[in-house]
Amino acid sequence: MVVCEVEDAIQIQANTVYVMPENKVMTIDNGKLILTPRNLSIKVNMAIDIFFRSLAKDALFNKIAIIFSGMGHDGSEGIKMISESGGYIIAQDPNSADQSSMPLSVIAGGYTDEILQPKQMPKYIREYLARQLAIKIASEQPVD
Repeated sequence: MVVCEVEDAIQIQANTVYVMPENKVMTIDNGKLILTPRNLSIKVNMAIDIFFRSLAKDALFNKIAIIFSGMGHDGSEGIKMISESGGYIIAQDPNSADQSSMPLSVIAGGYTDEILQPKQMPKYIREYLARQLAIKIASEQPVD
């Protein structure tokens, strides 16, 4: 997979990992990543929630959200919105996380579909995507 730092208004491409630049807030709109300066006077950075809320509203993609090791509860509100919009939610098993409070916060919210070790995640994502594809194909079949 390609890994690149996000540039403002970049169109999302398949098989690419996007890294948000420092001191920016990132949202998604119609498949484009939008960067705005982070308000540094706000002490608690909720960048993940901001991004997840915009992702939940963006109708262009099916959503898979993964919460890895981290401190605090950033991501919890956005995860709720992604789940409510039909997204697939994975949290890192807190026992495998260096900092477990972010995964624990998401798990406590009750919106996780899976709680997994990082090594397990690719297999579950592939299986989820295969199920989604099968559902799509079945829904396109003519009814006799």
